[in-house]
Amino acid sequence: MILNYILESSGNMSKLIKNNYKFIILFFVYLVWFLIIQPIDCDEIWNYGFSVSMADGYLPYKDFNMVITPLFNFLISLPFHIFGKSILVFHIEGAIIFIITNYFLFKLIGDKSWLILAVLFGTLAEFFPNYNFFCYTLLVIIIYLEKNNKSDYLIGFLIGIMILSKQTIGCFMLIPCIFNVIKDKKRLFKRITSICILVLMFIVYLLITNSISYFFNLCIFGLFDFGKNCSNYDLFILFISILIISILICLKNKNNKTNYYIFMFYVVAIPIFDLNHITFMIIAFIFLLFDNIKVNDRVIHIIKYCSISLISLVFILMFFNITKFDIKSYPNKVKYFEYKYIKKDQLDTIDKINRKIKEYGIDNILFIGYSETYMLKIQNNRKIEYIDMLNKGNWGYNGNDKVKKYINDNKDKIYFVDVNYYYENTQIMKDVIRYVIKNGKKIDSVSSYYIYVFE
Repeated sequence: MILNYILESSGNMSKLIKNNYKFIILFFVYLVWFLIIQPIDCDEIWNYGFSVSMADGYLPYKDFNMVITPLFNFLISLPFHIFGKSILVFHIEGAIIFIITNYFLFKLIGDKSWLILAVLFGTLAEFFPNYNFFCYTLLVIIIYLEKNNKSDYLIGFLIGIMILSKQTIGCFMLIPCIFNVIKDKKRLFKRITSICILVLMFIVYLLITNSISYFFNLCIFGLFDFGKNCSNYDLFILFISILIISILICLKNKNNKTNYYIFMFYVVAIPIFDLNHITFMIIAFIFLLFDNIKVNDRVIHIIKYCSISLISLVFILMFFNITKFDIKSYPNKVKYFEYKYIKKDQLDTIDKINRKIKEYGIDNILFIGYSETYMLKIQNNRKIEYIDMLNKGNWGYNGNDKVKKYINDNKDKIYFVDVNYYYENTQIMKDVIRYVIKNGKKIDSVSSYYIYVFE
């Protein structure tokens, strides 16, 4: 009997692996891609830093600045309490989200899903753990639930999660969620109930933590500065083209209610219109096309193998020609970042900066830089603060003036200013860098950091 049970269990496990081998392979491809092949990305470090801060007990909006609702990063922070705060844990969570997304994609559009994967890898999109990709995951799951007439409570719950993970996308997704069942009062009540419960819980959280004014300043009023200063319209024509085609598809297939979810998801590209945000729009658009246009088996076969070939080619080229993986530098000795591949010259730079930090004392230093500031704070076990995030819009309305006031109130500090970002096209507040350079006195330097004091 025991032998039969073991043989039966072994057979079931083999069948499970056989049926899901592509997901197992994609899981490890994801980890190699983001831990080794893809270089450290600013949004990767910021999202990781948000979750590390929450795991350390700090409050979003009040203790550190972010311009989106915090649920996604809070969920990512939970395993840190059990498995530690390593970036490896962060990316394992991302791999799980990635596999869940693909599971539902293959359920909905089959092997045509490979084209979406090809776009993600081919454009080097930011599908590591972040609120945009998480919202795409929720979009796919919601469409699956709608098509299979699943629980309205669950659909409303997921819309609520989306609202609390990125308010702009979530609020737009609320429109089709309500209007798709507007004539059915019972279904409407179930959806609104789930949404309201989550939103009310978040409001109560803001009230209890006395964070509501900070939330409005950063997540609502700060968007005026963000949109005004950070928009990039190079890909605006592509955005408009996809929008027009999608409108025509929606008008032709008015009864396909899930189309309206995808259409509303396009808000992900606004207001930056950069390649990364447009990529999320593109993969939603591909889903829209395949959900409304019939494709014969031969074309699907071509899509599948061309996409797999493209993914493999990009993977190989990146690994050998761009990443140039050096086994001697992996894993590294940078605390919490041991399993993120960092090239030797970058490791040497980090070591030099950390030695200079020890010389001046990290508690005496304020960093004026980009995502490296988060990285330096995390590896030195220091609290991430407002000054560590200097993107336009991330200090709320009239952010430049607020940062300058903060600097004037902290003139006893030593300022490590990364002057590289003064000349690069980034979202950083360049007026702040200019202000420190103009009013401070340079006393030292290390790598791209110039060190200033105020006399």
